[in-house]
Amino acid sequence: MKFSEFIREVRDIKEIAEGWRGKVYVGYWNGKKVAVKVAKAPDKVKAIQKEAEILERLKGIEGFPQVLFKGEDFFVYEFIEGKPFGK
Repeated sequence: MKFSEFIREVRDIKEIAEGWRGKVYVGYWNGKKVAVKVAKAPDKVKAIQKEAEILERLKGIEGFPQVLFKGEDFFVYEFIEGKPFGK
């Protein structure tokens, strides 16, 4: 599934950050507040997929969000409340 299809399943979605690989959105999916990281361009998809794989390996370690779903060009993970780095 691509992000353009998945976005219909997310309520109250809004963009909260942008980096060189992708954009991060926050919203509600299946009753949970989640973050969604989306590749900015086709050449960034592999980097986004790799990031999701790394987070999956860190599952259970405090401070790292759990990946909840992976799509073709995005992944969904737990939203962790807090202050952004550098603020």
